[in-house]
Amino acid sequence: MIGEEDWLVRSDVRLLAALVLGGSFAFARGPGPVPGGQVRVAAVQCYSRMGQVRHNRQLLAKLIGQAAGRGAKIVVLPECAVQGYMDPGRDRVWSAKADEEGELAVQAAAECVPGPSTHYFAQVAKRCGVYLAVPLIEGSDGRFYNAQVLLGPDGKLLLHHRKTHLWPPGDGLWASPGKKPPQAVTTPYGRLGLMICYEVHRLPKALKEAQVDIVLYSVGWYGPNTEIWYTDIFPRRYVVPNGFAVVAANWSADRGAPGWEGHGYSCVIGRDGKVLAMARSTRGAELVLADVPIRHRALWPPGYPPADADPGQVRSAEARVLKHYVANTAPVDADNAFAAANPGYKERAGLLYEREYLDAAVLGLAKHADLSVYHVPAAKAILRMYIYERLDAHVRGNGAVAGKEQRRLLGLMDERFQAELDDNERHAKYLEWRKDASGAHNSLRFLMAAQPATP
Repeated sequence: MIGEEDWLVRSDVRLLAALVLGGSFAFARGPGPVPGGQVRVAAVQCYSRMGQVRHNRQLLAKLIGQAAGRGAKIVVLPECAVQGYMDPGRDRVWSAKADEEGELAVQAAAECVPGPSTHYFAQVAKRCGVYLAVPLIEGSDGRFYNAQVLLGPDGKLLLHHRKTHLWPPGDGLWASPGKKPPQAVTTPYGRLGLMICYEVHRLPKALKEAQVDIVLYSVGWYGPNTEIWYTDIFPRRYVVPNGFAVVAANWSADRGAPGWEGHGYSCVIGRDGKVLAMARSTRGAELVLADVPIRHRALWPPGYPPADADPGQVRSAEARVLKHYVANTAPVDADNAFAAANPGYKERAGLLYEREYLDAAVLGLAKHADLSVYHVPAAKAILRMYIYERLDAHVRGNGAVAGKEQRRLLGLMDERFQAELDDNERHAKYLEWRKDASGAHNSLRFLMAAQPATP
């Protein structure tokens, strides 16, 4: 017997498949993913009916499918989009007591995390291959939270955020403030961080300290001067000083229903404060898509470049590396038992190796082979390429890397270093470092491992 949740997931998966394959729905397939150093993002602007979870899920799933069909890899939904935040036009709000006219009992709508909606949208994210920020009302241990989760393209729950700074007329009536630290995760598109509406007055600095590149901002804005807020005040005060881009998904009013100050103007804002795209309407559903440059912050390991390095030489080294040595971090297209049992393995393992091994390996090699400032970013880029090539081979090889394939990959790495190092002595030192199985010099220990660890 198929339960309601399973039926909803299966029915909307069929809907999503039709959307992504260019079905007869609105917004047929648009341009494909942006190549190179950009990522397409989407802010979903829509009206969620208060408490009508099934309707809201299906609407949101349809819009997510449309965004993915137009090339989006990161999709953000409005505040409390699953259950609805409030409806000022109809004077309806959530309440922990619900003893006044127009108040709805939040107990009847709250869900656990993970729970029915996170499971539902995990299937949507996986089917569409997107990073998906889903805001919802969470219930836990007798408390209620204005929550937001980030789901990965493999369907896994990556981040779980609870709104820390509540707005008294809205969630202040029913929610408890969250106590979790700023939520951020590293992805192939940079570090993604979560933020909800009124937190804008407290959270941006903490997200900057967490080195977030793109803030996924779920909003239920309320108040006058909305256009001025999004085009001037918000970028100037909160985006530019903190150096991140923002995908801001705001609610909208229902068509034909009374409106209120604050709905509409969902937008994507670049790190320089420029509004890259903004909603054209304030009612009904709309997608706001833009291409955001991916920040390459990891060229230089800690300690490099030295303070006395020539700025022109540093810029030249960076530009050359970004042009010639781009690691393939994309998911592996492999139909075997290992890939089926370990979805997203290459991404997880790649991030693990970058975090645990890569900087230490580059510093060790730079010291052992006396690499110049000009060589360091190239060394890091070549080692990073090897990481992802080997992980790709690991997945394609059904959980193992054949000896012949291992020798081929190491040969490629040796050739790249030979092309980069400008004298025989440095290259000989590199080979000594690379072939050191004892670990005395080679801090990238997994180079010699039989197979990568499984995170």
